[in-house]
Amino acid sequence: VATFHDYGPHEFTHQGAAWMSPKMPMGRVWGGPADTAEFADAYSQATSFHKKTGIPVLVGEFGVIDTVPMDQRNSWTKARRKAMEAAGFSWCAWDFSGAFKTYDVNRRQWLPGMTDALTGR
Repeated sequence: VATFHDYGPHEFTHQGAAWMSPKMPMGRVWGGPADTAEFADAYSQATSFHKKTGIPVLVGEFGVIDTVPMDQRNSWTKARRKAMEAAGFSWCAWDFSGAFKTYDVNRRQWLPGMTDALTGR
């Protein structure tokens, strides 16, 4: 299985991350033409690799840090998940309850909109 991590564009998915140096500024919104091109290119490369080699593809990590507004996190996550599934890729969301959380362990529930983003339900 071939694998890659998808955090593109990094300036969006990692904005406000305390461990980044230099720190990515807040306020980056996802979904413009440059983002669409970056997204298409990444998945085109992975699809081409799969077609050439026959090796299955796993997106081993993908996610958006919790400093990004939830509606933007959900839009990005849903678009990525749909593209992975359309391409026949397996995937693993990063992460459950850390900085890229999808679940609220204190309330014992998925974050608002995240179930739909990850499953379409």
